[in-house]
Amino acid sequence: AMRAALAVAGGNATQGVVAGLGVAALLARIPGALRTVSVLGACYLAWLGLRQVIDTWRARRLPIGAGGPDTPVGPMREGFTTALLNPAVTTFYLTVVPTFLPGGTAAFGGRDGWLFAGAIAVHVSMAFACHTMWAYGLERLQRAWSHASLRHVLELATGAALLFLAARVLTR
Repeated sequence: AMRAALAVAGGNATQGVVAGLGVAALLARIPGALRTVSVLGACYLAWLGLRQVIDTWRARRLPIGAGGPDTPVGPMREGFTTALLNPAVTTFYLTVVPTFLPGGTAAFGGRDGWLFAGAIAVHVSMAFACHTMWAYGLERLQRAWSHASLRHVLELATGAALLFLAARVLTR
């Protein structure tokens, strides 16, 4: 979970740099570009959700921990990709962050560029702190989930939630 939190911070920081370079603003002006990012993000969420449901269904008879060792790459790749394809982060950096800046622009350059970079750094830091707390709290709860049936139900629910989010993004 900590690896995923770190990767999400990296994805958010990448989104901030992209927005600061003006690429996000350019995407906002190209008809259908942000929708394409939304669809890609929804497809990725659907893939994660479907994979979660299938993997959980296949492992339903295995005891907890019998699925093999977790590699550090998986959670990091998923966290980074999810953050990078999150249109809400792009929209946040394009519309909300500039309202806190004197120049009101989401781009690097001059005094406002440094303010924009600072605002992005604050957001990334706050999000990372929040994700770290979630990781720590859920790690503590994992010890309580010693019954395999409960864990499988929770994993199926997680997969279903990802599929729901994907469908919601696609229907917006």
